[in-house]
Amino acid sequence: MRRGWLLRCILVASMAIWTLAPLISLPFWSFSASWRWPDLLPQEWSLRAWSYIISPGAQALAALSTSLILVLIVTLLALAAGIPAALALGRRQFRGKAR
Repeated sequence: MRRGWLLRCILVASMAIWTLAPLISLPFWSFSASWRWPDLLPQEWSLRAWSYIISPGAQALAALSTSLILVLIVTLLALAAGIPAALALGRRQFRGKAR
């Protein structure tokens, strides 16, 4: 029992590291002006990327608002379909359902 739990924890941790490790460098890239290969950290720091994102030409705020509206609509649709289905599955008896 203990060995299976430890193996499961190691597996979950390794999957999390495998998934999240590439994302660690993204904040560094967003603030770097120049970052050559053998260096551990960027040589020059800059807010160039962030100034572009908040500029009106980038339309990042419009994209963000569109994404938030879509999130709200999809969440409401999922709740509208999921709640009645969960209630029906939980309250009704049908063949194959454990009593």
